[in-house]
Order: sequence, then C-alpha cells, then structure tokens
Amino acid sequence: MRSATSTFALWVPRIPDPAVRRACAEVFNDWIVEYCATAPERLLGVGIVPIDDPEWAVNEAKRIIRRGARGIMVPTQPIEGAAPYRSAVYDPFWAVAEEARVPVTLHIVTGRVRDPFTYHGADERGEVPRSFLELFGEAAPVLANEFIFGGIFDRFPKLSIFLSEYDASWLPILKYRVDRIEKFPGLTPLKRPARAYVDENVFVGIINDPLAGKLRHEIGLDRIMWGSDFPHPPCPYPHTRERIGEILAGIPEGDRAAIVSGNVSRLYGIDLAALKA
Repeated sequence: MRSATSTFALWVPRIPDPAVRRACAEVFNDWIVEYCATAPERLLGVGIVPIDDPEWAVNEAKRIIRRGARGIMVPTQPIEGAAPYRSAVYDPFWAVAEEARVPVTLHIVTGRVRDPFTYHGADERGEVPRSFLELFGEAAPVLANEFIFGGIFDRFPKLSIFLSEYDASWLPILKYRVDRIEKFPGLTPLKRPARAYVDENVFVGIINDPLAGKLRHEIGLDRIMWGSDFPHPPCPYPHTRERIGEILAGIPEGDRAAIVSGNVSRLYGIDLAALKA
C-alpha cells in the first residue's frame, strides 16, 4: 500500500506563470491517476491542485476525483498575491473535497517558505538553517489562522486536512496556543472548542519523529500516520521495520498498528483485510 506523490511536482504550485502552473498540474494529475490505476488496491494517487484560480481548481478537483484520485494536495499557502485560504472564494473547492470525502494534503515545501534545496552559493547557503526550521513551522499558523479561526472548518465540518511530513510532536503545544487565541477579543466565535478542530479535522504524517510515540495521546492517537518517504533522504529503507521499532518503542501493539496502518486506512478508505487476502 502506497500513497503516491512526486518529488519535483511539489514545486508546481510555486511556478510563477499561472498558465504553466495549471498545465503542469494537469499533466502530473493525468500521470498519477493512470499510474495508480494499474493497482488501485495498493496505489493511492494524490493529485496536485494549485488553488489560486478557484474556478479552475474546482473543475480540476472534480476531474481527478472522477478518475480515481484518492487525495488532493494544495500548497500549504497559496502563491503570493492570491487570496488567503479563509477567503470565501475558495469555499466551492473545500465543498468538493468535503462532499467527496477526499482528504486535502498540505505538504512541506509547497508553501511560501523557500526550502533549503533551492539555495545556491555561499551567501545563500547561510540561510539554510533558518529555512529548514521555518519550513517545519509553516503549517501551524496556516492551520490556526485559516482553517480554525478563518472559519473553514466551521463552514466545512467534515473536511479532513493531512499535514504531510511536518512531523507531529508539535501538535500538543499548538492545541494549547489555539486555546489561548480563542480567548482573544474581536475574533469570530467558534462553533467548537479551538483544539477540537485539531482533534477532529487534522491528520499528521511522521517519518522519524522521535517523540510522536511518547506523545501519541497528547497529539491524538487516531491522527498520526507513519510514512516512509521513500526514496528521499529521510527514508529509513532498507531498515524500515527497525526504525519503526525505534520511534514507536514501548507502546502497545494496537497503538503501533493504528499509527502504521489503521489511521491511514480509515482516512483513505483502504480495505486492509482485502490487502492481506
């Protein structure tokens, strides 16, 4: 069982020319659904939809869902100059994802923070540590400002957001922070406690997070999903099972099974029994 995206396609939402951006997304999406159609019970295709053109995004999302896409990736933040996610112009897109029960992925390196791989030369390389840390911190303010306090989750309460490769051990402090923010004056009242949106609408992906197992209950045991990131550098292959044993050491087998396979099967509607048959 594998959820398939593409390394270089992650940069598609950041292509400056809108026509080229949309064309590249369509080409990738055609390829991914065709590739995954060869073994749909094992390969789950995640399409890429730059969302800054809402009408195109809605049509592209519907198109690839009809063709079998099991998830949709949007940039962690829309490209510079586009409306923020909380804007009502994107509501038809969120509605499509919610109605189809298709998770929306926010993947690291797709937002506005420049990633270390695009720095060149001695002067620019001096910014790599800052960039690396900012990359992992980009999802939290987007989740809080746009999806929680921006009202997206209130307007679309069944929408599922998957934070891919952002790790998970920061989620407990985010819950604490949004609880504090909820008390700030002047904000639109929420329909649920602030932390409830994290607990009920958000899934998080881990690869090597050493604290995720220890903090699984504070994070949300039913929200954590392990992935190998094969074949990227963080991938522990060919020592995958050993690495899973290390980061999830000392936790009950049922909890480990939830993180490694149970949660992802629930989110994407995977029949684990059929895979074992």
